Amino acid sequence: PEAAEAPPPVYATSPPPPFVLIYDLKRGLMSGVGELRFVRVGQEYTFTMRGTVVGLEVIGMTSRGHVESSGLVPDRYVDRRRGRDRNAANFDHLQSRITYSGPSVVVPLLPGAQDRLSWLAQLPAIVAAAPALNSSRTPLASAAGRRSMKTSSTSGCSASDSRCTRPCPDC
Repeated sequence: PEAAEAPPPVYATSPPPPFVLIYDLKRGLMSGVGELRFVRVGQEYTFTMRGTVVGLEVIGMTSRGHVESSGLVPDRYVDRRRGRDRNAANFDHLQSRITYSGPSVVVPLLPGAQDRLSWLAQLPAIVAAAPALNSSRTPLASAAGRRSMKTSSTSGCSASDSRCTRPCPDC
């Protein structure tokens, strides 16, 4: 029998304050406006990403959950295309599983799991709490019933990384 893989680590965090980022959205000849919004009321959060072209929503993601010492804890993630809900992931903390609105897939809810949007706030929260940390591993859940492990470098690049194109003290 194969040995079970150890669960990913859970990190201390310093979650962000509320913010709104507005950016230009471009794809080919089309352009529009994108918005990334993080709202926190008490221990509850809502994180949204929205992209509009000619006033029509072309992409939208919403992550709702709560905040604990380990950072963002998603409860529900919804992925929209063209203004309509496409898929959702439901984080069932009582039964330690993730269920989906589309496919009848159930996957284990690993400690520290994030959705495709919440990890964008979770990674900086990990770095803010532990600036010396050089990488993190976070389980990610999409709304389409897929789960993956995201390994992120939190310290920039290193001189040994030949793919690095950013200026940094080591390069």
